Amino acid sequence: MKELDRECKRLADIQAELFELSVKKLEMSSEVFVRRYMNSKIVKQLDDYSFLDDSKTIEDIFIELDNQYGKTTYGSIKYNHNSMYWAGYLYRCFSYTYEISSKQAYKLLPLKELISLYEPYHTLDILQAIERMLEAKKISFNSEDNIKRGVDILRKIREQNKIDNCINKDDIKLLSNDKYTFFVLGKVMYGNCKMIYTDHKNFIICYVDDIHPIWIWTKDNINKNIKDKIYELLISEDLLNGKHNFNIKYELYKYLNKKALENNINLSILINMFAYDCKKPIKPLVCDGYIHKCDISDLDELSNIIYEFYESIGIDKKKKEDYILDAKKYIEEGYTYLWKDKNDNVVASCKYGPNEHLASINLVYTKEEYRRRQYAANLVYEVTKIALDNGYTPMLYTNADYKASNACYEKIGYELKGKLCTIKVGVRKTH
Repeated sequence: MKELDRECKRLADIQAELFELSVKKLEMSSEVFVRRYMNSKIVKQLDDYSFLDDSKTIEDIFIELDNQYGKTTYGSIKYNHNSMYWAGYLYRCFSYTYEISSKQAYKLLPLKELISLYEPYHTLDILQAIERMLEAKKISFNSEDNIKRGVDILRKIREQNKIDNCINKDDIKLLSNDKYTFFVLGKVMYGNCKMIYTDHKNFIICYVDDIHPIWIWTKDNINKNIKDKIYELLISEDLLNGKHNFNIKYELYKYLNKKALENNINLSILINMFAYDCKKPIKPLVCDGYIHKCDISDLDELSNIIYEFYESIGIDKKKKEDYILDAKKYIEEGYTYLWKDKNDNVVASCKYGPNEHLASINLVYTKEEYRRRQYAANLVYEVTKIALDNGYTPMLYTNADYKASNACYEKIGYELKGKLCTIKVGVRKTH
């Protein structure tokens, strides 16, 4: 392990101030900023000390980050400026003294963990704080086995394959060709994702959390080498362990399934999905009742509907108390609606989620005892018009095997724009 020198401390001071200023200067969350920065081109200049040879300022770093990734306002959680200053200083000292890249330092000690340890550790000597964190995670740079474990954790660092762990402008352009089928990916990939892989040309892998499927976007007609690379990444990160579902194109599913079978892993389609959009809604058959925009008085009713909705589809399920938090969030966003019948009973739900020029129609649900009365069709029609009036193109995902509901959407003006599938992983039995 190297000793701290004067140049390292200079760079640590610069990086600490950069982290601190990001809290006030930028509109994005602290997590998004740090993830971008620690995977950026400019941070490599701090890793190799060349930053000190130029006359660049902290403002120049912000500009270069915007040039590389584009401006964003994604995320709302910002950490305390003192804890961010400490995190920036610690990352630079960790990278230097242990002779690892900023990417590796960030992977070994995620920002969220650092911030949670600020109170008990910030009064310690910076190297002592790093040593304690590594001990707690059972990572030793003196043990060959633990170094190997660290390498396994750091599978993202694959310079020979030119794979990045952060989204940039090129990825946004790639998704424009599949803006309907991969609408959700375009919305979530700027958030606090657990994992991002992209080569900025052929594929994007986005692991958001443990609840939702992992998204894998691929360019059409990719070659075998690219498909093999994707499979290797999934294996190296232990993502084909049966704990995750994946949203992918059929072309990739066929290849991955054949490849996985060679390793006794079985992939199967859980849901066939259609993506629709609607530019000219068609009024459905009239039903009784009226549309109602959710407000805080609907909190309990909405949380129960959300619970029933996810129970009915059987995926992305959470604890019931989490649905209360979701309901509160939806109400605050102001895009969620209910349909009430002539007796003021809540019978159906629908919401839309805007992202740039598109709006995803979702949470379409009718209570079981009120079905087949045109309530959902009328509510979706009204919400579709609201989204259009606000300048968005409404789109939605459906289960391709639910022919009746798909026919309903088509009757009110939705047109098929793309197909993909959700796959699950299972281990094939041997005899």
